[in-house]
Amino acid sequence: MHKPVQCGLVLLHCFLTNLAMATDSTQKALSPWSYLLYAEAFVAYDHGLPSGGNRQAFFFNHNRHAQPALNLVVGKMGYEKARWKANLALLTGTYSTDNYAAEPPVLRHLLEANVGYRLHRTEALWLEAGVFPSHIGFESAFSFDNLTLSRSILAENSPYFLSGAQLKYSKNNWLAAFLILNGWQRIQLLNEQRLPAIGTQFTNTRGQWTFNWSSFTGFSSPDSARLWRTFHNTYAIWKASKRFTATFGFDIGWQKQAAQIARWYSPVMLGRYELNKRLFIAGRIEYYTDPKGGHIPSVVLGGFRTWGYSANLDYQNTDWLMRIEMRYLQSPTAALNLDAINQSKNLSFVLSLSGRLQGQIAKP
Repeated sequence: MHKPVQCGLVLLHCFLTNLAMATDSTQKALSPWSYLLYAEAFVAYDHGLPSGGNRQAFFFNHNRHAQPALNLVVGKMGYEKARWKANLALLTGTYSTDNYAAEPPVLRHLLEANVGYRLHRTEALWLEAGVFPSHIGFESAFSFDNLTLSRSILAENSPYFLSGAQLKYSKNNWLAAFLILNGWQRIQLLNEQRLPAIGTQFTNTRGQWTFNWSSFTGFSSPDSARLWRTFHNTYAIWKASKRFTATFGFDIGWQKQAAQIARWYSPVMLGRYELNKRLFIAGRIEYYTDPKGGHIPSVVLGGFRTWGYSANLDYQNTDWLMRIEMRYLQSPTAALNLDAINQSKNLSFVLSLSGRLQGQIAKP
Protein backbone atom coordinates (compact mmCIF):
# COMPACT_ATOMS: atom_id res chain seq x y z
CA MET A 1 0.00 0.00 0.00
CA HIS A 2 1.30 3.48 -0.82
CA LYS A 3 2.83 5.39 2.09
CA PRO A 4 0.38 8.35 1.89
CA VAL A 5 -2.53 5.92 2.16
CA GLN A 6 -0.89 4.10 5.07
CA CYS A 7 -0.18 7.34 6.93
CA GLY A 8 -3.72 8.59 6.34
CA LEU A 9 -5.23 5.40 7.72
CA VAL A 10 -2.97 5.44 10.80
CA LEU A 11 -3.84 9.06 11.59
CA LEU A 12 -7.53 8.41 11.06
CA HIS A 13 -7.41 5.36 13.33
CA CYS A 14 -5.70 7.35 16.11
CA PHE A 15 -8.22 10.17 15.80
CA LEU A 16 -11.21 7.81 15.89
CA THR A 17 -9.79 5.92 18.89
CA ASN A 18 -9.21 9.11 20.90
CA LEU A 19 -12.66 10.44 20.03
CA ALA A 20 -14.28 7.16 21.09
CA MET A 21 -12.43 7.20 24.42
CA ALA A 22 -13.48 10.78 25.07
CA THR A 23 -17.09 10.00 24.24
CA ASP A 24 -17.24 6.79 26.30
CA SER A 25 -15.57 8.29 29.37
CA THR A 26 -17.99 11.18 29.78
CA GLN A 27 -20.99 10.79 32.05
CA LYS A 28 -22.70 13.95 30.82
CA ALA A 29 -26.08 14.00 29.10
CA LEU A 30 -26.07 13.53 25.35
CA SER A 31 -26.91 16.37 23.00
CA PRO A 32 -29.07 16.03 19.88
CA TRP A 33 -25.89 16.03 17.79
CA SER A 34 -24.37 12.83 16.39
CA TYR A 35 -21.31 12.04 14.30
CA LEU A 36 -20.13 9.40 11.83
CA LEU A 37 -16.59 8.87 10.56
CA TYR A 38 -15.90 6.20 7.95
CA ALA A 39 -12.93 5.24 5.79
CA GLU A 40 -12.32 2.38 3.40
CA ALA A 41 -9.08 1.55 1.59
CA PHE A 42 -8.70 -1.15 -1.05
CA VAL A 43 -6.45 -2.74 -3.61
CA ALA A 44 -7.79 -4.84 -6.52
CA TYR A 45 -6.14 -7.08 -9.07
CA ASP A 46 -8.05 -7.72 -12.30
CA HIS A 47 -6.83 -10.63 -14.44
CA GLY A 48 -8.29 -8.90 -17.50
CA LEU A 49 -5.44 -6.37 -17.13
CA PRO A 50 -7.50 -3.33 -18.30
CA SER A 51 -5.28 -0.86 -20.09
CA GLY A 52 -7.14 2.19 -18.82
CA GLY A 53 -6.76 1.37 -15.12
CA ASN A 54 -10.50 1.16 -14.42
CA ARG A 55 -11.81 -2.39 -14.06
CA GLN A 56 -15.35 -2.08 -15.50
CA ALA A 57 -17.44 0.77 -16.89
CA PHE A 58 -20.45 -0.43 -14.84
CA PHE A 59 -18.59 -0.47 -11.49
CA PHE A 60 -18.50 2.60 -9.24
CA ASN A 61 -16.76 1.08 -6.21
CA HIS A 62 -13.33 -0.59 -5.93
CA ASN A 63 -12.89 0.18 -9.61
CA ARG A 64 -9.10 0.52 -9.90
CA HIS A 65 -6.70 -2.15 -11.10
CA ALA A 66 -3.44 -2.66 -9.17
CA GLN A 67 -3.69 0.81 -7.58
CA PRO A 68 -4.00 0.98 -3.77
CA ALA A 69 -6.56 3.70 -3.10
CA LEU A 70 -9.22 5.06 -0.78
CA ASN A 71 -12.64 4.00 -2.03
CA LEU A 72 -14.67 6.12 0.37
CA VAL A 73 -13.96 8.55 3.22
CA VAL A 74 -16.97 10.16 4.93
CA GLY A 75 -17.45 12.68 7.70
CA LYS A 76 -21.02 13.26 8.84
CA MET A 77 -22.81 15.38 11.43
CA GLY A 78 -26.43 14.84 12.38
CA TYR A 79 -28.98 16.67 14.50
CA GLU A 80 -32.30 15.28 15.75
CA LYS A 81 -34.83 16.46 18.32
CA ALA A 82 -38.51 15.71 18.75
CA ARG A 83 -39.74 17.54 15.62
CA TRP A 84 -36.59 18.46 13.66
CA LYS A 85 -33.61 16.66 12.18
CA ALA A 86 -30.79 17.49 9.77
CA ASN A 87 -27.77 15.77 8.25
CA LEU A 88 -24.63 16.96 6.49
CA ALA A 89 -22.11 14.44 5.15
CA LEU A 90 -19.06 15.07 2.97
CA LEU A 91 -17.09 12.42 1.11
CA THR A 92 -14.04 11.80 -1.02
CA GLY A 93 -12.39 8.81 -2.69
CA THR A 94 -12.62 6.89 -5.94
CA TYR A 95 -16.34 6.26 -5.28
CA SER A 96 -16.88 10.01 -5.37
CA THR A 97 -14.82 10.39 -8.54
CA ASP A 98 -16.73 7.67 -10.40
CA ASN A 99 -20.26 8.05 -9.05
CA TYR A 100 -20.50 11.85 -9.10
CA ALA A 101 -18.93 12.42 -12.51
CA ALA A 102 -22.17 13.93 -13.87
CA GLU A 103 -22.34 16.55 -11.12
CA PRO A 104 -20.52 19.92 -11.09
CA PRO A 105 -17.20 19.83 -9.15
CA VAL A 106 -18.59 21.73 -6.15
CA LEU A 107 -21.19 18.98 -5.54
CA ARG A 108 -18.97 15.93 -6.03
CA HIS A 109 -18.13 15.70 -2.34
CA LEU A 110 -21.70 15.97 -1.02
CA LEU A 111 -23.07 12.70 0.32
CA GLU A 112 -25.96 14.12 2.34
CA ALA A 113 -27.45 17.57 2.97
CA ASN A 114 -31.02 17.36 4.20
CA VAL A 115 -33.48 18.63 6.77
CA GLY A 116 -36.62 16.98 8.11
CA TYR A 117 -39.71 18.04 10.05
CA ARG A 118 -42.01 15.69 11.95
CA LEU A 119 -45.54 16.54 10.85
CA HIS A 120 -47.30 14.77 13.73
CA ARG A 121 -46.46 14.91 17.43
CA THR A 122 -47.03 11.22 18.17
CA GLU A 123 -46.85 9.53 14.76
CA ALA A 124 -43.59 8.95 12.83
CA LEU A 125 -44.61 11.09 9.85
CA TRP A 126 -41.65 13.02 8.44
CA LEU A 127 -41.21 15.46 5.58
CA GLU A 128 -37.58 15.60 4.43
CA ALA A 129 -35.88 17.63 1.71
CA GLY A 130 -32.38 17.90 0.26
CA VAL A 131 -29.83 15.29 -0.77
CA PHE A 132 -30.32 11.90 0.87
CA PRO A 133 -29.51 8.21 0.38
CA SER A 134 -31.60 6.44 -2.24
CA HIS A 135 -34.71 4.54 -1.20
CA ILE A 136 -33.85 1.94 -3.86
CA GLY A 137 -31.84 -1.18 -3.06
CA PHE A 138 -30.50 -3.20 -0.15
CA GLU A 139 -26.78 -2.34 -0.51
CA SER A 140 -25.42 1.00 0.69
CA ALA A 141 -22.33 2.95 -0.29
CA PHE A 142 -20.68 1.66 2.92
CA SER A 143 -19.16 -1.77 2.34
CA PHE A 144 -19.13 -2.18 6.13
CA ASP A 145 -22.93 -2.60 6.09
CA ASN A 146 -23.21 -5.01 3.14
CA LEU A 147 -23.13 -8.80 3.06
CA THR A 148 -20.34 -8.84 0.46
CA LEU A 149 -17.31 -6.64 -0.10
CA SER A 150 -18.31 -5.46 -3.57
CA ARG A 151 -21.81 -4.41 -4.64
CA SER A 152 -24.06 -6.39 -6.91
CA ILE A 153 -24.27 -5.23 -10.52
CA LEU A 154 -27.87 -4.19 -9.89
CA ALA A 155 -26.82 -2.08 -6.90
CA GLU A 156 -23.99 -0.44 -8.85
CA ASN A 157 -26.49 0.53 -11.54
CA SER A 158 -29.31 1.94 -9.44
CA PRO A 159 -29.19 5.27 -7.55
CA TYR A 160 -26.97 5.58 -4.48
CA PHE A 161 -28.22 9.11 -3.73
CA LEU A 162 -31.19 11.27 -4.70
CA SER A 163 -32.28 14.88 -4.25
CA GLY A 164 -35.72 16.35 -3.78
CA ALA A 165 -38.32 15.78 -1.07
CA GLN A 166 -39.79 12.71 0.58
CA LEU A 167 -42.74 12.04 2.85
CA LYS A 168 -42.09 9.03 5.12
CA TYR A 169 -44.36 7.25 7.55
CA SER A 170 -43.50 4.28 9.74
CA LYS A 171 -45.62 2.37 12.23
CA ASN A 172 -45.19 -1.04 13.81
CA ASN A 173 -43.46 -3.16 11.14
CA TRP A 174 -44.37 -0.95 8.16
CA LEU A 175 -42.61 1.90 6.35
CA ALA A 176 -44.06 3.86 3.43
CA ALA A 177 -42.51 6.73 1.47
CA PHE A 178 -43.50 9.00 -1.40
CA LEU A 179 -40.78 11.02 -3.12
CA ILE A 180 -40.56 13.92 -5.61
CA LEU A 181 -37.09 13.88 -7.16
CA ASN A 182 -34.78 15.87 -9.42
CA GLY A 183 -34.09 12.73 -11.43
CA TRP A 184 -32.16 9.48 -11.53
CA GLN A 185 -29.25 10.03 -9.11
CA ARG A 186 -29.10 13.78 -9.67
CA ILE A 187 -28.31 16.67 -7.36
CA GLN A 188 -28.30 19.44 -9.93
CA LEU A 189 -31.21 19.68 -12.37
CA LEU A 190 -30.34 19.00 -16.01
CA ASN A 191 -30.69 21.76 -18.58
CA GLU A 192 -34.26 22.01 -19.89
CA GLN A 193 -35.50 19.70 -17.13
CA ARG A 194 -38.84 20.84 -15.76
CA LEU A 195 -40.71 17.66 -14.85
CA PRO A 196 -39.88 15.95 -11.55
CA ALA A 197 -39.51 12.21 -11.07
CA ILE A 198 -41.65 10.21 -8.66
CA GLY A 199 -40.51 7.52 -6.22
CA THR A 200 -42.31 5.16 -3.86
CA GLN A 201 -41.29 2.67 -1.18
CA PHE A 202 -43.07 0.09 0.99
CA THR A 203 -41.26 -2.06 3.55
CA ASN A 204 -42.63 -4.68 5.92
CA THR A 205 -40.89 -6.83 8.54
CA ARG A 206 -42.42 -10.12 9.66
CA GLY A 207 -40.44 -12.27 12.04
CA GLN A 208 -37.24 -13.34 10.30
CA TRP A 209 -38.21 -11.67 6.99
CA THR A 210 -38.07 -8.12 5.63
CA PHE A 211 -39.85 -7.38 2.33
CA ASN A 212 -39.36 -4.24 0.25
CA TRP A 213 -40.67 -2.72 -2.98
CA SER A 214 -39.29 0.57 -4.32
CA SER A 215 -39.94 2.40 -7.58
CA PHE A 216 -38.79 5.30 -9.76
CA THR A 217 -40.73 6.90 -12.62
CA GLY A 218 -39.48 9.89 -14.59
CA PHE A 219 -36.90 11.09 -17.07
CA SER A 220 -33.21 10.24 -16.79
CA SER A 221 -32.22 12.94 -19.32
CA PRO A 222 -33.43 16.42 -20.36
CA ASP A 223 -37.20 16.60 -20.90
CA SER A 224 -36.72 17.34 -24.60
CA ALA A 225 -35.20 13.89 -25.15
CA ARG A 226 -38.33 12.23 -23.68
CA LEU A 227 -36.38 9.19 -22.43
CA TRP A 228 -39.09 8.15 -19.98
CA ARG A 229 -37.97 5.54 -17.45
CA THR A 230 -39.75 3.36 -14.92
CA PHE A 231 -37.84 1.14 -12.54
CA HIS A 232 -38.81 -1.31 -9.80
CA ASN A 233 -36.66 -2.83 -7.07
CA THR A 234 -37.84 -5.70 -4.87
CA TYR A 235 -35.98 -7.67 -2.27
CA ALA A 236 -36.43 -9.97 0.70
CA ILE A 237 -33.98 -10.29 3.60
CA TRP A 238 -34.07 -13.51 5.59
CA LYS A 239 -32.35 -13.53 8.99
CA ALA A 240 -32.49 -17.28 9.38
CA SER A 241 -30.46 -17.29 12.60
CA LYS A 242 -27.94 -15.22 14.51
CA ARG A 243 -25.26 -16.63 12.21
CA PHE A 244 -26.84 -16.68 8.77
CA THR A 245 -28.45 -13.92 6.69
CA ALA A 246 -29.59 -14.16 3.07
CA THR A 247 -30.94 -11.58 0.61
CA PHE A 248 -32.94 -12.20 -2.56
CA GLY A 249 -33.30 -9.27 -4.94
CA PHE A 250 -34.80 -8.48 -8.32
CA ASP A 251 -34.61 -5.25 -10.35
CA ILE A 252 -36.46 -4.50 -13.57
CA GLY A 253 -36.61 -1.31 -15.61
CA TRP A 254 -37.97 0.07 -18.85
CA GLN A 255 -36.87 3.13 -20.80
CA LYS A 256 -38.25 4.65 -23.96
CA GLN A 257 -35.53 4.86 -26.58
CA ALA A 258 -35.70 6.63 -29.96
CA ALA A 259 -37.96 4.03 -31.60
CA GLN A 260 -38.33 1.27 -29.02
CA ILE A 261 -38.74 0.35 -25.39
CA ALA A 262 -35.59 -1.01 -23.76
CA ARG A 263 -35.95 -3.38 -20.83
CA TRP A 264 -33.34 -4.60 -18.38
CA TYR A 265 -33.58 -6.85 -15.33
CA SER A 266 -31.38 -8.53 -12.75
CA PRO A 267 -31.96 -11.27 -10.16
CA VAL A 268 -29.43 -11.73 -7.33
CA MET A 269 -28.97 -13.96 -4.29
CA LEU A 270 -26.51 -13.29 -1.45
CA GLY A 271 -25.69 -14.97 1.84
CA ARG A 272 -23.34 -14.42 4.80
CA TYR A 273 -22.49 -16.91 7.55
CA GLU A 274 -20.75 -16.28 10.86
CA LEU A 275 -18.04 -18.86 11.53
CA ASN A 276 -17.24 -17.29 14.89
CA LYS A 277 -17.55 -13.87 16.53
CA ARG A 278 -15.02 -12.29 14.15
CA LEU A 279 -14.79 -14.52 11.08
CA PHE A 280 -17.41 -14.58 8.31
CA ILE A 281 -17.85 -16.05 4.85
CA ALA A 282 -20.19 -14.72 2.17
CA GLY A 283 -21.15 -15.41 -1.41
CA ARG A 284 -23.29 -14.11 -4.28
CA ILE A 285 -24.87 -15.33 -7.53
CA GLU A 286 -26.27 -12.76 -9.95
CA TYR A 287 -27.38 -12.16 -13.52
CA TYR A 288 -27.84 -8.86 -15.36
CA THR A 289 -29.26 -8.40 -18.84
CA ASP A 290 -29.76 -5.17 -20.79
CA PRO A 291 -29.96 -6.27 -24.45
CA LYS A 292 -30.99 -2.87 -25.87
CA GLY A 293 -28.77 -0.63 -23.75
CA GLY A 294 -31.55 0.96 -21.73
CA HIS A 295 -29.23 1.53 -18.79
CA ILE A 296 -25.80 0.00 -19.48
CA PRO A 297 -24.71 1.03 -23.00
CA SER A 298 -22.98 -1.66 -25.04
CA VAL A 299 -21.50 -1.73 -28.53
CA VAL A 300 -21.64 -5.52 -28.86
CA LEU A 301 -24.37 -7.55 -30.55
CA GLY A 302 -26.92 -8.70 -27.99
CA GLY A 303 -26.14 -5.86 -25.58
CA PHE A 304 -24.99 -6.29 -22.00
CA ARG A 305 -25.57 -9.73 -20.47
CA THR A 306 -23.46 -11.04 -17.61
CA TRP A 307 -23.45 -13.79 -15.00
CA GLY A 308 -21.59 -13.08 -11.77
CA TYR A 309 -20.27 -15.14 -8.87
CA SER A 310 -18.33 -14.00 -5.81
CA ALA A 311 -17.03 -15.31 -2.50
CA ASN A 312 -15.41 -13.43 0.34
CA LEU A 313 -13.81 -13.97 3.72
CA ASP A 314 -14.23 -11.29 6.40
CA TYR A 315 -12.49 -10.54 9.67
CA GLN A 316 -14.56 -8.08 11.68
CA ASN A 317 -13.94 -6.24 14.91
CA THR A 318 -16.29 -3.78 16.59
CA ASP A 319 -15.38 -0.76 14.49
CA TRP A 320 -13.23 -2.11 11.65
CA LEU A 321 -13.54 -4.78 9.00
CA MET A 322 -11.01 -6.50 6.73
CA ARG A 323 -12.34 -8.36 3.68
CA ILE A 324 -10.98 -10.27 0.72
CA GLU A 325 -13.16 -11.19 -2.23
CA MET A 326 -12.85 -13.23 -5.39
CA ARG A 327 -15.28 -12.26 -8.16
CA TYR A 328 -15.89 -13.97 -11.50
CA LEU A 329 -17.95 -12.50 -14.34
CA GLN A 330 -18.96 -14.29 -17.53
CA SER A 331 -20.66 -12.56 -20.48
CA PRO A 332 -22.21 -14.57 -23.36
CA THR A 333 -22.14 -11.40 -25.47
CA ALA A 334 -18.51 -10.45 -24.70
CA ALA A 335 -19.76 -7.21 -23.10
CA LEU A 336 -17.17 -6.87 -20.33
CA ASN A 337 -14.43 -4.24 -20.21
CA LEU A 338 -13.38 -3.62 -23.83
CA ASP A 339 -9.98 -2.36 -22.60
CA ALA A 340 -9.22 -5.78 -21.10
CA ILE A 341 -7.61 -8.84 -22.64
CA ASN A 342 -10.77 -10.95 -22.42
CA GLN A 343 -14.24 -9.42 -22.83
CA SER A 344 -16.15 -12.66 -22.15
CA LYS A 345 -14.64 -13.67 -18.81
CA ASN A 346 -13.26 -11.69 -15.90
CA LEU A 347 -11.62 -12.79 -12.65
CA SER A 348 -10.66 -10.29 -9.98
CA PHE A 349 -9.51 -10.16 -6.37
CA VAL A 350 -10.18 -7.27 -3.97
CA LEU A 351 -8.74 -6.66 -0.50
CA SER A 352 -10.32 -3.92 1.61
CA LEU A 353 -9.94 -2.46 5.08
CA SER A 354 -12.70 -0.25 6.46
CA GLY A 355 -13.28 1.47 9.78
CA ARG A 356 -16.27 3.26 11.26
CA LEU A 357 -16.90 5.28 14.39
CA GLN A 358 -20.28 6.79 15.25
CA GLY A 359 -22.17 8.00 18.29
CA GLN A 360 -23.81 10.87 20.11
CA ILE A 361 -21.90 13.96 21.18
CA ALA A 362 -22.02 14.73 24.90
CA LYS A 363 -23.28 18.09 26.05
CA PRO A 364 -20.50 20.43 27.24
